[in-house]
Amino acid sequence: IIIYPSVAIVIVIMPFHVVPLLTLPIFLHFTIFRFDEFFSLLIRHDPPHYEDEPIYHPILVSIIIIITIIIYLYGILYKNSKLAITIEIILLSVLIQMCDGPTFLPKYERSNIISSKIFDQKTALVTGGNSGIGLAVVTTLIESGSTVYVACRSLKKCNSALSQIQGPVQHAAPTQPGVTPGTATCLELDLSSFSSISSFTASLKTVQTLPLDYIFLNAGFAVPPLNSPHKTKEGYELGFGTMHLGHFMLTSSLHSINLITKNSRITVTSSAASQLTSKVFTPNITDDIRSEITTTKSPTMYPRSKLSNLMFTREVYYRWHVPSCACHVGAVSTGIWKVWPPLQPLVDFYTRAFFRDAEKGSRVVMRC
Repeated sequence: IIIYPSVAIVIVIMPFHVVPLLTLPIFLHFTIFRFDEFFSLLIRHDPPHYEDEPIYHPILVSIIIIITIIIYLYGILYKNSKLAITIEIILLSVLIQMCDGPTFLPKYERSNIISSKIFDQKTALVTGGNSGIGLAVVTTLIESGSTVYVACRSLKKCNSALSQIQGPVQHAAPTQPGVTPGTATCLELDLSSFSSISSFTASLKTVQTLPLDYIFLNAGFAVPPLNSPHKTKEGYELGFGTMHLGHFMLTSSLHSINLITKNSRITVTSSAASQLTSKVFTPNITDDIRSEITTTKSPTMYPRSKLSNLMFTREVYYRWHVPSCACHVGAVSTGIWKVWPPLQPLVDFYTRAFFRDAEKGSRVVMRC
């Protein structure tokens, strides 16, 4: 509510030749990270799933977008781009608030989930749970009374993250011997290594005897880690091998030892980028998925991994009859946006200012 009008005022008073330098990243943000949310509002015709979930009429959204386009054309034709861009930002800020205001999925705000007790006495597994959306999900689960297994590559980072979470004062008695509600356990898992996945599955089976209630397949990245191999241990492209093949093997392994059953629920963090995949599965796919192409070198690799997540989620439901859901969390300010270190402070400021925070992003996952 404050940032966008402030940007508009700055544009009005700044020199004309500086305007494009400020507005370009803003419009890139709207185009890349928000268009899918606007579009979903336009095509949505079903009623809210819950009484307290807001729904915005497609006609209102259409009118705002049409006015925005008209003003943009006016700025081009009459060369009054400062005024046009200023009004556009104000109108787009209205759209942002419609998608991401204080009423964003209120039923799944953390305090409401805790009070509902729907996750009390449940067991859950979360991959990538030591930061970002994964940590937000873990926090909600712990404070809701769940027993959580957090799978991550670094036990040190995982334990450090969990030390900052405070669970509720009391829970009901545990339903499984040796399992304490409202607690989390870190287990080492490298999704880029099949042997690590096998070791993790064996370790989990020793501490968890009954089937898991919830499995959150969340681990992933948009930009590959700096100064690290861009292939998995088995030689697959790192993004595809980690976000899809790793989760595929993990889920299959857990299902084979009955830690996943028809009473479990699987939630996969996918992305709307999965729809940008017209030519990613090529005839030479065997060679392609073993290539050094990563999300930083080709815009098709990340969408391919996320499309694979969607396809996998559907097959889990159809073949195993396990309730499964894949979701797009929107533009969220997390550690996923790692870039060249000198530019990191700028990127961090940008994501904190224009993206939703991890807790709001996690609401989509919890709803799914």
